[in-house]
Amino acid sequence: MTKYHKSRNDYPDANQGDIVEALRKAGAHVQTGHDDLLVAWCGKMFQIELKSECIYTKTGDIKAGILRPNQIELLNSHIVNYAVCRTFDQVWQFINGQSGDYLTPEDYKQKIHMRRWKKR
Repeated sequence: MTKYHKSRNDYPDANQGDIVEALRKAGAHVQTGHDDLLVAWCGKMFQIELKSECIYTKTGDIKAGILRPNQIELLNSHIVNYAVCRTFDQVWQFINGQSGDYLTPEDYKQKIHMRRWKKR
């Protein structure tokens, strides 16, 4: 029988517990383990990837290596209700349709396009 070894990707981010607790206190239904959270709020489903550190460099680019390939694939998809967040405030802003410092597929594509344009 093969032993299952947890990789570093199997452990939740340090901020996940506090964010899940705050969302549940606000009345949201939250499931963990779905890259990182599935949040049902006001009749909509949101998929949230949590990061415990800022995903941006000082120049506003996305830090290299902070996103796994499957997360980049989701950002390249047409999933509307997907975001990469770091704090409860970012998650709250995202699920309530407010602008904030979180990363959505649209933001990701715009940043990649701008980076390619700068290199020319």
